[in-house]
Amino acid sequence: MLALGHEIVAQPGDGHLARDLAGQVAEADRVIGAVLARRPERLHGGQAVDQIVDLLVAADAFERAAALLADYSGSLVTRGEINRLLDWIDRLPPHWRRQHPPLILNHAWAKFFRDSAEAVEATLAHIPETVADNPPYAAYILLLRG
Repeated sequence: MLALGHEIVAQPGDGHLARDLAGQVAEADRVIGAVLARRPERLHGGQAVDQIVDLLVAADAFERAAALLADYSGSLVTRGEINRLLDWIDRLPPHWRRQHPPLILNHAWAKFFRDSAEAVEATLAHIPETVADNPPYAAYILLLRG
């Protein structure tokens, strides 16, 4: 079990887990909201988000997991936590990696630091044209394409 202040989140595989997956997702949503309301920096350390992402992925709540990763992926890039970001993205099925432009862009930044120009370009290809042509995405994409 993960304790966030006075909040508790059950982890997949926890012997004390008596809730179904839908209940786990509801609990994760409640904990995220409570933590963000009181101390948003608590989620930026990574461990809490890691465990919440695991919980959401285990429950097949990929949209919620992708949205959470989209929200926190930029802070990981700016802090240089590229491996953590790539690990988070790898937990999602490919379709869900492509649903949030901020997540796609930050995935491209992670690839910029770890992979080839071709890998960056392949990732950027998933940003919708209507998004890619507007600020700030257009500027970031220009930087990534060098």
